Amino acid sequence: MKLLVLYVIGLTLPVLMLAREGRFYVHPPRGSDEFTGRFPEVKRWGRWRKDGPFATLEGAIINLRGRRKFGEFNKVVIYLRGGTYAVDSIALDGRDAGTKIVNYKKERVIFENVHVIPGKDFKQLAVMEEYTIFAADYTESCSMNAYLSNKRLIRARKPNVKRWTGNNFSGEGPYLEIKDVLHSGPGCDRESSGGFRQECPDGNKLGFVFYAGDIPKSVRNRKSEIDLIVYQSWNAERGRVKKIIKSNSTVLFEEPLRFAVGNHPTSSGWRYILENALTELDGPGEFYCCEKENKFYVALPKSSRKILKRKGVKIPHRIRQFVVRDTSDIQMEGLHFKKSAYDKQGFVESPAAIEVHNSSNIQITRCSFEDMGHTAIYAMSTQNLHVENNVFKSMGYMGVAVDYMDNPDDQSTTRDIVVTRNTMTQCGMTNMFQPSCIHVRGALNISVTANNIFDTCYSGIRVGWQKAFTLDYVPANDFVFRVERNHIHHFGKGILNDFGGVYLSTNQEDCKMYQRNEICHIHALVKNNIISNSLSYHYGGSGVHGDSASASITIESNWMYRLYDGAFIFHCGTNNLALNNVVYHTGSRRLIGTCNNVMRGINGTLPTQEFTVLGNVFYIENTEALMWRRSDTWTNDIPFFEENLYYFPLHLDNQTSIFFPKGRSFVEWRENGGGQDTSSLMADPQFVNIEQDNYRFRITSPISKLPVANLNLIPTKEASGVSKVLKKTSKIRPPKK
Repeated sequence: MKLLVLYVIGLTLPVLMLAREGRFYVHPPRGSDEFTGRFPEVKRWGRWRKDGPFATLEGAIINLRGRRKFGEFNKVVIYLRGGTYAVDSIALDGRDAGTKIVNYKKERVIFENVHVIPGKDFKQLAVMEEYTIFAADYTESCSMNAYLSNKRLIRARKPNVKRWTGNNFSGEGPYLEIKDVLHSGPGCDRESSGGFRQECPDGNKLGFVFYAGDIPKSVRNRKSEIDLIVYQSWNAERGRVKKIIKSNSTVLFEEPLRFAVGNHPTSSGWRYILENALTELDGPGEFYCCEKENKFYVALPKSSRKILKRKGVKIPHRIRQFVVRDTSDIQMEGLHFKKSAYDKQGFVESPAAIEVHNSSNIQITRCSFEDMGHTAIYAMSTQNLHVENNVFKSMGYMGVAVDYMDNPDDQSTTRDIVVTRNTMTQCGMTNMFQPSCIHVRGALNISVTANNIFDTCYSGIRVGWQKAFTLDYVPANDFVFRVERNHIHHFGKGILNDFGGVYLSTNQEDCKMYQRNEICHIHALVKNNIISNSLSYHYGGSGVHGDSASASITIESNWMYRLYDGAFIFHCGTNNLALNNVVYHTGSRRLIGTCNNVMRGINGTLPTQEFTVLGNVFYIENTEALMWRRSDTWTNDIPFFEENLYYFPLHLDNQTSIFFPKGRSFVEWRENGGGQDTSSLMADPQFVNIEQDNYRFRITSPISKLPVANLNLIPTKEASGVSKVLKKTSKIRPPKK
């Protein structure tokens, strides 16, 4: 019997050892990397012996890797004591699998790596009526990001912003105007004779002609540090000034832009901003950093002078805080990431404060990210990533970006992603290459739910921009992407064009150029979201936008209201469905977007257009709105409309008689539109309270027998974003109505 007991114990002990969790502590002011890290405070035994927390997180990780080799534990919890951690890109790999990094007892743990110019170093140079200019010596690298306490400073620019708020987007107006292109020709000139889109020569990527006086003569003295933000349609990019030719008012760039000036004459507005010029340091909140002179200048209103003297100016100089690669079971909880730097521009979504590559079972919860120079969280080739209950504020580019290698059959492909219950605001502060707060790509089970997203300069959520799938890639009524119960509001800010609150796309090579319709199915469900209050510069700002012939999109049971553009857009594509949505349409633009000539492929034809609009409620308040634009069309299958309700509260004949496609009235649409809307109604839906954005229906509503009658998204609005506990401690406040 004793032998049997010993035998069982011998088998059990290794299992217990493997399951053991080690708990360790880090406390920078008081710890030591020579300690064991087993105590949150320094403990003493006698006169000479003492132990306590580690001094650095890097030291703790290195120490624990060595101890893991001997089987002391296989899971680790590292508790960080309160304070600021100025780390340089901590790398976690396979040796760190099973590690959780968390704040200790709700103490505030901040990851911030900045250069601080002390307030005492600033000397007063000039006193103006609205501001005072200060200067200080600064020998580090300059950045396009600088902060006075928690306020973002503005690079000295022309024209000045209307008011410095401390949260100004780089791309907000007012703007200067381009006078002419460098190289005009057939289909490309300042008069936009090439139409809505022009094909301008590549020589126009190198500069443009400006109006005399818009770029001061003195700018030439420091031209190598001056940027011009040049607007296209759905993006804006910076060009570093190489040369200014006064005789013909021409500016030339050091490197060619990605897009030629003049390609989008109408939607660009021929706009640009001059940025980072000492001659333009003439407004409150502006700064100018000059590496050649080792100087930093700032213009501040009287109310900010004491803050400058007390706290100085912070200039971030790191972007990556954690890089997680080739590992699994990593958790981060209760950490605060502040002020990272990144000055490059483009569509590439990394680097980020937290990067995850080729890893699985990663959780990031209850963290906050503020004043990020680029992206907060970036993941590539990752499985089982869970991002929940985090706060994102003031992102240079994006909050969460999940990337994908277009390899659905690969074992390491991106799948099983959850982004939920996060609050996100002010995305695209400096990088305007189609910024969004969330952008997800992937192969299977990608879920974006219950997030609160607002005050951003482009889309709230982007899905796709990848190789799509075949129709039977997933079973019928199943999806690759699920975008549900999000509250997306006050987006666009009148800066860019061509976007939606939820914006989905495939890749243009397959689905536009070569029109391989059979592999353009993105398999996305957009359901139970509230999408409202958008504003673009010229066009765009729809509720849900399916672009580039995206197929197999279901837009179901959403509230969409006060949008600048249409409620939903199916920009070509097949097997698309709009079901049981409620739309309060206040804009003068189209209600629904369809295919148009922009989507013609290399053979000159349009992709197939096929969608169904079933059981929706459309309340059209704007008297100029039509169902869709004259340029919207289809050449293959006619869309199908049925069981919808339309209401025009002003009952103007000059609208209702031409509202439906091809200038038809409701009767003509039903009789001559191919059997459309035969069982649909034109009646007041009887919303509970439009002024309070309560789009539930009264008991007496004429749609009481349809499924949409029971749609109530008030709980979605109340439950979106971080938990109530985090809402109380967060400084983020949604915009007022």
